[in-house]
Amino acid sequence: MHRVGLLGTMLIVWAVLTGAWIVLLIYRSVRMTDESEQLFLARGEESLAREQQEAIHKEQRVGAWLYAFGVASIVMLVSTLGVWIWRGLGA
Repeated sequence: MHRVGLLGTMLIVWAVLTGAWIVLLIYRSVRMTDESEQLFLARGEESLAREQQEAIHKEQRVGAWLYAFGVASIVMLVSTLGVWIWRGLGA
């Protein structure tokens, strides 16, 4: 059986993090396109205002996950490059 090693494992983790980040970007762009724009509603339409507030809250949660996965992906990439360079200098 083929052993992956440290660099291979780090690249796999980076690919998974980056893939999740890209999926979240696509999800946000597809689902949240017009939902965050401001609506001017009549007095009797509080339910529509509540739905819009829920959509805005959902977009903020997705934004937080986007930030977290983006930062994790960058940290993993820099770490992988650091290990690769460190091993190259040691050889």
